[in-house]
Amino acid sequence: MSHYLKNIFKIKSTFSLMFLSFFCIFLSVSRIFIAENYFLIFLVWNLFLAFIPWFVSSILYISKNNKKIVFIIFLPLWLIFFPNALYIVTDFIHLKTAASSMRWYDLILLFSYSFTGLFYGFVSLDFIETKIKILFKLKFTQIFSIIIIYLSAFGIYLGRFLRWNSWDMITNLSSVLSDLFLPIKNPFIHARTWAFILLLGTLFNLLYASFKTFKKE
Repeated sequence: MSHYLKNIFKIKSTFSLMFLSFFCIFLSVSRIFIAENYFLIFLVWNLFLAFIPWFVSSILYISKNNKKIVFIIFLPLWLIFFPNALYIVTDFIHLKTAASSMRWYDLILLFSYSFTGLFYGFVSLDFIETKIKILFKLKFTQIFSIIIIYLSAFGIYLGRFLRWNSWDMITNLSSVLSDLFLPIKNPFIHARTWAFILLLGTLFNLLYASFKTFKKE
């Protein structure tokens, strides 16, 4: 644990994520006192869900254990929770139900959580991509990231429209798989579903590619 704490704060993005997270929570707490209601308080939970894949990937990234089998065992856990980091962006849909007097505040609140969630997700994916490159000596790990992001867009569809959660993959796997295969089985009937997945996945891939560009500078 001491090895983890010693090294995690050597990564610049850790401080950015920490301050962004504190700012998000500050906005949520302040909103309770300003508006005297708990509207959008669920964003704190969504941010925690975005933190989980970052935490798992950071452990794998920093760990001295370079056994491939350990990485392969923990990778599915990371993959199950990874879409949550990107999912927060879709919470902008709640802005339409915000009170007119709080709309600008709620816009800032939603943008803060969305940006922080994306940042958690992109840093997390970069950790995994880097670890794969080290462990498996692969040159084109970008292909892995592209596939993962499109799969995550599918996961966001399952969460936003069909209301499945990450843990349902464990507790209610058969029902999740049933809903998952419907668009695959009948792609033309579910054309809007595929349009959503492809457009959102492409957007996230472009944003991740931009993130990687800035990271190199």
